[in-house]
Amino acid sequence: MSNQSNWKASLLEQQIAWGVALCGILLVIIAASQPQWFDFSSKPTASKQTAPIAKAVPQDQAKLDPPTPAVAVKPVVKTAQKPVTIEPTVKTKQVVKETPKPIKIKPQNVSTRSYYVQIGAFEEKARAQGMTDHLKKRGWSVRVFKKRALHAVWIGPKETHEEAEKLLKTIQIKLKYTGFIVQNRS
Repeated sequence: MSNQSNWKASLLEQQIAWGVALCGILLVIIAASQPQWFDFSSKPTASKQTAPIAKAVPQDQAKLDPPTPAVAVKPVVKTAQKPVTIEPTVKTKQVVKETPKPIKIKPQNVSTRSYYVQIGAFEEKARAQGMTDHLKKRGWSVRVFKKRALHAVWIGPKETHEEAEKLLKTIQIKLKYTGFIVQNRS
């Protein structure tokens, strides 16, 4: 009676086996191309220059050379300096009075239309408010509008449809939300 089991390697085991095999092959290739890296029998060649070792002076020669006399060092004495006073110089500038420029006011359209991007609509006001709070923390101008039984979450307003399209693209890129442009007529 043979007790034969059908064992198969898992994906992780296969990946580990391939990794070990590739490391072994890489090691053989490196050893073939750079054999000096794997030669442990000889002394290593010094590629760096080592500092010369100071030779010990024999005692006989130390007796022959007379010691050099010490040189006296004169202390440096600092003299007190007179305090320097700096007087501030004041430069006067001529003040030129500018005439105020007139403020240009854009004429508003007869009907005040604004465009928004709607990114959600919820039955529960709490869910709409949660999304609004989250987006406000990230710096977006968000409003909740109640439309019938739903609470719509709108980002905006923008004055033109083109600006709203740019806003929609920005929302899709930055927030990964899909939405659509709505027009609010007040």
